[in-house]
Amino acid sequence: MLLSMRKAAIATSLVLLIISPAGVLHAQPYYYFSKYENVTPVTADIYRVDLSNGTTTTLMANIGNVLQLFQGPDQSRLFLQYPGGILETVELNDSNRIMPILQGFDWIFNVLDAPLIDRIYVLEGTDEDMERIVVLKRSDYEVLDTIPLWSWLNDTKAFFLSQDESFLYGVYPDTLNGGDIFVTIQTSTNSIIDRVPLSTIPPKGTYKMLIEGHEGAVLLGYDRKYDVYYPGNGSSSSSVDFPWPGDGLLSPDNSHVIVNKVNYIVDDSVSRTGHNEYPGIVYVFNANTAQLTQRLSLPPNGKILVIDGYPHMFYYYNDSTNQAVPISDTVVTPTNALIDTLISLKHQAVAKGWLKNDRNRGHDIDDMMRGNEWYKEGEAGKFRSWEVGKDWQFDHDWNNGIVGVLDKRLEMAKRALDRGDSVMARRNLEIFVMEVELLNKLSTKLVKRGEEPILTNDGYLSLKFNAEYVIDRLPEREGKHEGGRRREKGE
Repeated sequence: MLLSMRKAAIATSLVLLIISPAGVLHAQPYYYFSKYENVTPVTADIYRVDLSNGTTTTLMANIGNVLQLFQGPDQSRLFLQYPGGILETVELNDSNRIMPILQGFDWIFNVLDAPLIDRIYVLEGTDEDMERIVVLKRSDYEVLDTIPLWSWLNDTKAFFLSQDESFLYGVYPDTLNGGDIFVTIQTSTNSIIDRVPLSTIPPKGTYKMLIEGHEGAVLLGYDRKYDVYYPGNGSSSSSVDFPWPGDGLLSPDNSHVIVNKVNYIVDDSVSRTGHNEYPGIVYVFNANTAQLTQRLSLPPNGKILVIDGYPHMFYYYNDSTNQAVPISDTVVTPTNALIDTLISLKHQAVAKGWLKNDRNRGHDIDDMMRGNEWYKEGEAGKFRSWEVGKDWQFDHDWNNGIVGVLDKRLEMAKRALDRGDSVMARRNLEIFVMEVELLNKLSTKLVKRGEEPILTNDGYLSLKFNAEYVIDRLPEREGKHEGGRRREKGE
């Protein structure tokens, strides 16, 4: 199915990376991009980056006004779009032969290269609406068929191939009922064989967005979650919780969900317009269990590149510096290192003003636990599980302030894990999350009263979710819970 480098359009160099089928690779994993060297006449050079070591070389010079560049699946060809509705291919061999293969269109949205069935699928239309898929014979570029599409379909990642290239999947808008339709096209006949509302894919009824498709799998985003859906058998993976903006991708073998965290910076407080910044924080989750396997701190302003012929690798690449960092998705960050990261994030929350070391609000937290005083919404009761009655008494010395209590809790979790007591480590982290939840509720109350929050929303998301990622890595313990025995996972 789809193989090659995958990422959105790169505005600075007008490069598109495509999703294409698996094939035999003949070279190192390369990243290709075009760059304009002359203004008059307008002409571009094509560069090649060896992602294994970051070396950049000039592949072709002065090849004209290249609007977009697409890369084939087996590192054997490129596809170039020129003004005037011209699509050419570059066969990457000793001669780097350039051949025109299609003309007379307005805009190319994507190119799906299918070497297993000797096909190339060109998604084209106007500069705003994808209108058709042109089917070419890969061996000689003969036009074989045209598959009509629907107006205002302008997502470049809306179509992708199954692993054996027997099916072409896609999403298009349902103009009658609203929402989106998930469509299946049989490549042997170029005919639509199935249409289902995207909302019926589990979990049903939720609004979903197709992030990308790859090797017969779909990465869906909804409600601050990522799911991997397999249309061939209708199954879905566990949901990955990710509360921040991010660019999500699937690993080459669909075994991991990789998310490059995004910070949205507001430039105009009135219109709320702004821009994205990439802090270099990358999360890697196991797609089947949704557990965090790696949390990486990398140089800022990089993007993730995935090459499908390299099933356990992805690459973090910075356009401005041409630096490439190869990363294996088989590496697992040790749990104690994740706790160290959580401790560091807590320090960052204090330094950024997200968490205040208030020495007077600790007893408000105690009152919330007991459901007393002004906290009357009945929410405190849900924290009164059997372990809270025992564990809440541990180390709540508010004389050291709220930060001191959180510090102590994380230190207890780290010491427990260092001595091999993962059950006690989990217990302390669960209480840490409970404390963060209560601080968030207390802060919500304070804001409604016109006071400053103790814990901002940024601090809450950072501490809560990164702690829960660690908890998911630790075994559950047995014990009574709300009148019964807590069930282990899988029971």
